[in-house]
Amino acid sequence: MMPEIDQYVNATLKTLLYGPDNPGTADTSFLKLRNRLAHGGGLTRKEAERLISIWQDPFEKTIEALDWLRDIKIIGLDNNVPMELKGPSDNLIAADNLDISQFEGDSDGVWLIKGDNTLSLWPMALFGYPSVSNAKGNIVEFDYYDVQDGETPEMIAFKYYGDAELHWTILVINDIIDYYTDWPMSVQRFEQYMNDKYENPAAIHHYEISQTSGDTTEKIDVGLNVTDYPSADVISNYQYEQNLQDEKRKIRLIQPRFISDFVDEFEAKIKEGA
Repeated sequence: MMPEIDQYVNATLKTLLYGPDNPGTADTSFLKLRNRLAHGGGLTRKEAERLISIWQDPFEKTIEALDWLRDIKIIGLDNNVPMELKGPSDNLIAADNLDISQFEGDSDGVWLIKGDNTLSLWPMALFGYPSVSNAKGNIVEFDYYDVQDGETPEMIAFKYYGDAELHWTILVINDIIDYYTDWPMSVQRFEQYMNDKYENPAAIHHYEISQTSGDTTEKIDVGLNVTDYPSADVISNYQYEQNLQDEKRKIRLIQPRFISDFVDEFEAKIKEGA
């Protein structure tokens, strides 16, 4: 129905946000630029002008690439009357020439219309993980866990819940889609990975400075240009990759007393959407 989405997200938008060297630097990743501007303190005029010269054109082209959205309408119901959800105003606009029968079944639903095609956006109403309330009104709570060297989701599920089959709950709660890339590596695999990826793991990967607002323990990648940051810290290839692994080791686990409720509700939601 909208092949443009895949092209836009996986090419245009992804290129802007992450750049060719994900996670990149403020010169190559718009996401890194945002973090630097929000938390990295002030910039000299010269540095600001340099960044504008880098980003103005790709940013404007990314917005222009959304022109295909002009052909799409978002529809909601107001007293069973299709209304176009458009713009910042709360004054709804009646959508003309639409068959009400195609919107039956969910008075709180939202639909996407393109030409003669209609797509229910129902899953967006459940965006995020299911929240579980038991009869006493308790909400699912989580524990934080550091993955140890060589541990797998199955091993942790068995240790924590007594059932290795519940490993999928760990993957779901922690947004782990690709086990090979999203789960922390063992020490042995990490060393092999470093030797395969870098000719010199000890070489400089980038420089970092501390945030000057918010959490000042957080670091900001300022790339390899440290003219404006003479006191920036050196981060080697090895340290950079090790930091990524350390972050991946920090996961959440549903507390055992809530795991049955979570599984039941998750499976129920899957059946509803089948």
